Amino acid sequence: RPSSFKSLYHDNTAGGSLEWGTAIGGRHTLRAAFHFKDENHQENNVGEPVQRKEGRIVSAGVEDSWTVSSRVSVVAGISGDWQTTTKAETLERGIIVNQPMGDTNGVNPQAGVFIGIPSGMLRGTVSRKTRLPSMKDRYSYRLGTAIPNPYLEPEVATTFEAGFQGAVGRRTSVQASVFYSRIDDLVQRFYVQPNVSQQRNIGQASSAGLELDARTKPADWLELSANYTFLDRDNISDPAVPLTDTPAHK
Repeated sequence: RPSSFKSLYHDNTAGGSLEWGTAIGGRHTLRAAFHFKDENHQENNVGEPVQRKEGRIVSAGVEDSWTVSSRVSVVAGISGDWQTTTKAETLERGIIVNQPMGDTNGVNPQAGVFIGIPSGMLRGTVSRKTRLPSMKDRYSYRLGTAIPNPYLEPEVATTFEAGFQGAVGRRTSVQASVFYSRIDDLVQRFYVQPNVSQQRNIGQASSAGLELDARTKPADWLELSANYTFLDRDNISDPAVPLTDTPAHK
């Protein structure tokens, strides 16, 4: 077509992970982890200058597993994430200009109690998780269907969950859980006009629901599985704005 053009992309990511663990006193297992990722993105249409976006993510965490008794264990840990943008270029009227960059970070504590019972295991957990906005979330035009938002903030969710996993007979396993999450700075697509959206923080929201899963092997050569999720989400900051992209029943 006369409107067609050639668009060139070049992306590369380098990184690594380091994990360590040791047993202490027979009842504790201490673990630590470190992760690093460096991202580089380049794009341009033929005949135009190259736009570059670069950044890195560093994560580190520690965790302790405490065997309280033969049936009860407690796990607690904390991690930190740090995201740094070192270059964010875009093209305006044929000239490369710098976009706002900024850094984001998050601290993620979590704890859980796990209780063994004759048919399986019961668990209760509480966690605070941070979802850092990706480079694509903040800077991508998504082939003309989106407006970048360099100021997108991390999404933070505090979640309480209780669950069971175990066996029913010799051939069937089941899992079930109920959960509630309180979310701050929820990230959602906001349509500024038809077919053009922007990722935005829309304030506080909540998610509550349950998950069920069952698997069985009626014969050695056949496995059957079924799962169901119910999800109820509420926009606490502005009930008039619906929360999208998530079905109530799945």
